Amino acid sequence: KSEKQTEKISFKTIHQNDDSLEKGKTVVKQAGTEGVRTLVYELTFTDGRQTSRTLISSSVTKSPQNRVILIGTKEPPKETIPIEPKPVETKPEEPKPVETKPEEPKPEPPKPVEPKPEEPKPEEPKPVVTDDQAFINEVIRLTNLERTKRGLKALKSNLSGLNQAANVRAREITRVFSHTRPNGTPWSTTLAEWGLPKFSARGENILWNGAQWTPAKVVEKWMNSTGHRNNILSTKYEYIGVGFARIGNKDGVSQLFYKP
Repeated sequence: KSEKQTEKISFKTIHQNDDSLEKGKTVVKQAGTEGVRTLVYELTFTDGRQTSRTLISSSVTKSPQNRVILIGTKEPPKETIPIEPKPVETKPEEPKPVETKPEEPKPEPPKPVEPKPEEPKPEEPKPVVTDDQAFINEVIRLTNLERTKRGLKALKSNLSGLNQAANVRAREITRVFSHTRPNGTPWSTTLAEWGLPKFSARGENILWNGAQWTPAKVVEKWMNSTGHRNNILSTKYEYIGVGFARIGNKDGVSQLFYKP
């Protein structure tokens, strides 16, 4: 038996410097909105009592939108006070030369202290990845079989950059099982990193298991989950990319859907 529930995804607040605003001023450029994640659990019952509850899938129903605040960096104009010239006193009988005092040099304004660059954090060791092309090809074949059995077009798997982005996501979910990347950005930012910044539709299915499931078992699990099944059978998409990463006896699988 499976159980589905939803949870909120908090948005992040991003601060950006803006040289068109004076220092000390801030402006909210974009309000943040929370996202929604759908979680599916597999429940096991023994003698009528629940004995286990395992998370089998997670999908983002609505991506969060970050709050963006602009911070002014523009220096305000400095006010200058004009120096009034002193009157020259002269005696009628003997005009004295006008004495002038040398102008005292004005102190230079203090130079702004440049912030010290942050020391780079040591890069986390990358997991050992087995790029099993046969596994990936079989997941794509079985996914398209589910589509064609229902009269839907098969998805194309030859879009440059999509499979590479899927492999990145497969490695990332072995560290953080979420549609949010380990660096805190939405999963879809991998598309832009691999030359696919524009799209009319995109989606993601992910899976992280400890049983080294076969491609058939992976697709079966997705088809038994409403959110993942909707992605597989959607008419909005044209291309598919699949990523695969094996860490010890656990597998991470990512399935990306895309339409330009």
